Amino acid sequence: MSAALKTADELKKLSRMFQAVIDSVETLERVGSMEQAESEARARVAKLQAEADELVATVASAKLETQAIMDAADLRKSEAERKAVELVSAAQQKADALVIEASDTAGKIIAEAEARKASAEEAAASAVARQEEAEKELAEIEKKIDSARARVAKILAG
Repeated sequence: MSAALKTADELKKLSRMFQAVIDSVETLERVGSMEQAESEARARVAKLQAEADELVATVASAKLETQAIMDAADLRKSEAERKAVELVSAAQQKADALVIEASDTAGKIIAEAEARKASAEEAAASAVARQEEAEKELAEIEKKIDSARARVAKILAG
């Protein structure tokens, strides 16, 4: 075999070897992009988890606040009813007005507390739904990364 043919054969072997390296670089770049996406998705999941934790704490606080408001409303109502009983003999009409006023106040306080509670629970449910979405997205990215890693391993092995 002539020197030119040997050199051509050697160059073909080198070009095949370099093409495999180029293919590996492209695959590694894709894996790197996927790993970056995974990292970003994990950060979003952590942020959403923190938001969910914060909303859970807000709901717990709202429940405590609601209970305090309801206790206060019950206390106000009880005081008004007690005063009404004491004043019935002297001024039945005035006592009735106090009971009505206390009931209205208690109703408004309870309605406000229930509205706050509903709003906090709605916000918590929304955060949980966003977190579940982010976790699904993360799972898909992890599948893609696993597939890419398998291809890289196959390329490196073959």
